[in-house]
Amino acid sequence: MHKLIKIMLDQYQESDQKLHDQETPEGLIWGVRTVHPDLRSSRGYRWRWGWNEASGPFEGHKGPCPLTAGDGICVAKNWEGMASGGIPASTLLLTGYLPDDVLGEDHNKVRVRRAFVVDIVDGVPLISKYGERADLRGADLWGADLRNANLRGADLRNANLRGANLRNANLRNADLRGAGLGNANLRNANLRNADLWGAGLGNADLGNADLRNADLRNANLGNADLGNADLRNASLWGADLRGVDLSPDQLKVCIR
Repeated sequence: MHKLIKIMLDQYQESDQKLHDQETPEGLIWGVRTVHPDLRSSRGYRWRWGWNEASGPFEGHKGPCPLTAGDGICVAKNWEGMASGGIPASTLLLTGYLPDDVLGEDHNKVRVRRAFVVDIVDGVPLISKYGERADLRGADLWGADLRNANLRGADLRNANLRGANLRNANLRNADLRGAGLGNANLRNANLRNADLWGAGLGNADLGNADLRNADLRNANLGNADLGNADLRNASLWGADLRGVDLSPDQLKVCIR
């Protein structure tokens, strides 16, 4: 079970204020579903507490995604699976399914005949609190308010953090290879030793950020604000620096 899904389950089991009085079936395998704030999926289906059932008919394949309308319900196993629906990981449903209801799956998602919803969770505070060294590969955190978040050592490869507020966030030793950080607020962020190889940082605010020993090779820094950023021993080989104003002192200490 994914670490943050387990945290969601533990919080639900410890809560004395359940959202519904239905008895939870035994033997559920737990996953998560990302929905819009009104609990609708990307295709307009509105999720409800308890069982949600696909209408069928079910196609004879083992893939994790429906081929036609009614061909199963998708439940994510991790953040990459959540992102595949195109909905940011803000409103999360703690969702279980039974082994006999599995129609197909891969590493990120499972397609089932029916899924049981027990709780609703705000994903952003969850990440802020438990994000240290978390596996957040491929997470869709577009526009998320992650100010002061502890994401030290987190795996954020290929995550969508465009427009996110990461002011004062701790991203030391984080793996951000290929991450989208365009227009993100990273002012005063700790990015020391972070791996930002190939990251998209166009128009990002990196003012006063700690980028010591950061790997920015092949990153897109076009028009980013690096005012007073600490670039000691940061590697900028192949980085797109068009529109970036670096001081002579910054240029002296980085690796170009």
